[in-house]
Amino acid sequence: MPSNLASAQRVADFIGNRPITHVLGAHIEMNREEDLFPWKSTYHPHERALPLTKADLFSLPETLRSFNGFYTKHGKWVLMNQNRQLMAIGSGAVLLLLALAWSVWSYFRRRSAARAAVT
Repeated sequence: MPSNLASAQRVADFIGNRPITHVLGAHIEMNREEDLFPWKSTYHPHERALPLTKADLFSLPETLRSFNGFYTKHGKWVLMNQNRQLMAIGSGAVLLLLALAWSVWSYFRRRSAARAAVT
């Protein structure tokens, strides 16, 4: 992450006094009102324009500084760490399976104890 921040800061410093109006190369997943499109949507009405402005590039270092390492939406930027998101989902699935296994084990243990008490 420090290398990404340093790179963004170098870009911001480089364009500071140069006559740049637009930069191409952004991946767009939001509309003009800066609302994200649904995940995996193929229809993007009123999609935001592709070119980034000079102001967009100046805001990138601050966006990277505010990134929490998981997911951040800051102005026209959306940053996410997909590996951490997958780990969180996987951890949730493992916890759910453990809770289910414990519930089944508890059920059969109580049932067995009830049968033993009857005989």
